[in-house]
Amino acid sequence: MKNFLLVFTTFFLTNIAFAQIEQLVKNGEEKSGALLFSERAGSLIVSSYYSLGSVGKLGMLYKPVVFEVILFEDVISNEKEACMRLTVTSENTLYYGYLDADEIDACIKSIKFIRENTLLSKPRIETKCEYKSRAGVRFGARYQSSNWRIYIQSNVLNNSIVRFDDINEILSLENVFIKAKGKIDELIN
Repeated sequence: MKNFLLVFTTFFLTNIAFAQIEQLVKNGEEKSGALLFSERAGSLIVSSYYSLGSVGKLGMLYKPVVFEVILFEDVISNEKEACMRLTVTSENTLYYGYLDADEIDACIKSIKFIRENTLLSKPRIETKCEYKSRAGVRFGARYQSSNWRIYIQSNVLNNSIVRFDDINEILSLENVFIKAKGKIDELIN
């Protein structure tokens, strides 16, 4: 019975993820090279998931954001692609966002800029500093009501925004991205 539930749950969650990918592709928003690689016709693709941990605290509407590296291997051509996936859970619905390996350096630089410059400023008006990936993952900081808030959104097609109450969570985000870069380098090279 436990095996059946495990298989059923895995199947169900995989279908949700692929349905979201399909929706992104249909709407023309999806430009993630790793996901396009994983969907190639005439290929036998093996997907391996490596946990990077989570960031954030359990809240009323949201659970912590979960991060993973996904390695896609075409076993016929021996080609590999990797990406980072983030999972946002909102009201018991899973939302996935994807960052290609070549976007992670820009994410690390963006987080560092936000941490070292943006969060130290005190604007007089509402201000936002945001990074957006090819596949629609967004993260940044927003100054509103005299304080900064950090946020991350899994993709632009849904309302999967997680706002972090503690601006120090940006350090945790930076560490996860650095960890992802290291893991992808290890798996691809």
